[in-house]
Amino acid sequence: MHSIEITLKVNVVDGPKITENIPAQNVDAFDKFIFKIEPNEKKEVALIPKSQEQEQLVFLLIKSNPYTVEQAGNDQVISYSFKDNGGDKTIVLDKAHLYQGTGQASLLAGDLSTLTFENKLPGDSDEEKKQNTAEIQILVGRKAVKTV
Repeated sequence: MHSIEITLKVNVVDGPKITENIPAQNVDAFDKFIFKIEPNEKKEVALIPKSQEQEQLVFLLIKSNPYTVEQAGNDQVISYSFKDNGGDKTIVLDKAHLYQGTGQASLLAGDLSTLTFENKLPGDSDEEKKQNTAEIQILVGRKAVKTV
């Protein structure tokens, strides 16, 4: 068994500061993925082995360098999607995304076994391609497969 520990530190400039030691998340297995995704490219990442069920996903951290911000009329973003009830659910990767515990992971309400990442940043020139290639890091924690 492995333990994932998180310390959350929030500082408001010239304002309050809060530090929270979140109770450790125990997991039986974890995977870390690091990959690059160039502009105008898509990549699929299998988070959960086919032999396991989604309920076993209890920790998910997704981060990117760079991040993008979705603005009206601007679809040049880095995003990820998964199968939702009846279609695809797309989420813009504007900051680090953290889902801890089965409650938070259930907010995604879909099939999280595979995520599809897409980089819609411009990459026409070599300089744009170099500047807008994103490095994605994912940490996944799972409970053990239940046996009968």
